[in-house]
Amino acid sequence: MVQKRSRSWRRVKVRTPSGAVAIRYRKPKPNPPRCAKCGAELHGIPRVRPPELHRIAYSEKTVNRPYGGNLCPNCLETAIKEKVRLVVLSEGMRTDLRRRSRKARKKARRKRQRKKEEAAEKEAEETPPSNASKA
Repeated sequence: MVQKRSRSWRRVKVRTPSGAVAIRYRKPKPNPPRCAKCGAELHGIPRVRPPELHRIAYSEKTVNRPYGGNLCPNCLETAIKEKVRLVVLSEGMRTDLRRRSRKARKKARRKRQRKKEEAAEKEAEETPPSNASKA
């Protein structure tokens, strides 16, 4: 751990009961918590050192919303919108695929019917007239 009199500790002048001014050393405040996506400062979350954070109640450490304490409101909004869009798109794709598969089946059925009809016509043209018609 860093020594108390090092430059990283904050010096605070305090007046003692005797009237003398003493210098006390305070631990530096840690950096504020930041958004995982954009790096913006997160509001509503205490800016304390880990041991102090451990003593604080859970409700004081986070913000009461999804991803509270990890994402800022703007990034959360975009993340939720992206997820909703993905779900809507996938639903749309499913219905689109169903439609496409129906159309493809109809098309294939028509094609088979045409081939059968063409084959029947060809067969009718190629077969010589029967002997019964000659008599």
